[in-house]
Amino acid sequence: TSKQPVSVVQGVAPAAGGVAPVNYSYIRADNQLQIITDRNPDPENTDPNPPAPVFVETANFGYFGRTQSALLADGTVQVVAHEAAAGDVVIADETTAGTGEYGDIFDIGGAFSGQPEVGPYTTDRLATYAIINGELWFSPQAVNNTQTAYGAWRNLGGTGLTGTPVVVQTQIGARIYALTTGGQLTTAALEDGTLSDWTNLGGTGFTTIPTAVVRVGYESSVFIRSADGTVLTKKQNADKTFPAEWSPLPAL
Repeated sequence: TSKQPVSVVQGVAPAAGGVAPVNYSYIRADNQLQIITDRNPDPENTDPNPPAPVFVETANFGYFGRTQSALLADGTVQVVAHEAAAGDVVIADETTAGTGEYGDIFDIGGAFSGQPEVGPYTTDRLATYAIINGELWFSPQAVNNTQTAYGAWRNLGGTGLTGTPVVVQTQIGARIYALTTGGQLTTAALEDGTLSDWTNLGGTGFTTIPTAVVRVGYESSVFIRSADGTVLTKKQNADKTFPAEWSPLPAL
């Protein structure tokens, strides 16, 4: 399959031991969801009979865009995809950590045209996020239940948002980055179930999906490509504020 975005996440080692497998997921050219679990990701492994990769794929409906994946609190992998016909979000959970085996695909509703994102909600719960009609919505994982209920979407507000949100962990919740229709990047924190005010990080003519990473101290760095192709970044300060100016990354 060519030019299909791939979501990659490393799981946890199976109970029998060994290297933690690497999970790859993407939407194939025939609009089916493909999940591949590499149970032998160590290139220096000298085992003459390493465990074979596990392939899981759908054979019904159709999906589009890109998948998203993350680890649940028990170490299993959750994969999120976007159903093409109705626009609903579907979730597939690994049945046992490290096996690459998945059960049924669950429809959690949504019915929107944009792409979803899966990310942290609390320190031990995930949520699916999406921008719908310029506002941020999310569907959180229930306590002690990895399967979000159908239709459990909640409106977190915001105005003039667009594209796909990006979510990273904070000390007690999540930080969300999203583009505005004016081509700027904005951010807010979702902690204790409450969304903070949005902070406009500025920029001009941004249209690509940003990328964010978390550093020691739960401070995050965000990266985005500008209209002229330059990769720009902002690194959150120790007091959780952001610098005024974007910094270019040379040679990228």
